[in-house]
Amino acid sequence: MKEKNDELFWANDLTKKDNKLMNKKDLVNHPPHYNKGIETTQYIKSWEMDWNQANVIKYISRYNLKNTDPSLQLQDLQKAQWYLNDLVKDVEAKINES
Repeated sequence: MKEKNDELFWANDLTKKDNKLMNKKDLVNHPPHYNKGIETTQYIKSWEMDWNQANVIKYISRYNLKNTDPSLQLQDLQKAQWYLNDLVKDVEAKINES
């Protein structure tokens, strides 16, 4: 058994902790449900989308990747629908202003 003052013991311990932190960081910064070829954020930025457009894309692109539970998938689709409806209202308001 390794002693706690053994350098190898500490190096292995730090490596395990670092790996856990790296995995958590990747889930925060680059979660797999937003990264299929191109990250959703990169796509949204490249098209210079507004808030509503971005959220429609976000929820549509991840609904079946983030969750396998159909009720949670439905929630994401309903969120996308809410943002799309809000976007439609914004465009209708612009039309009515002219």
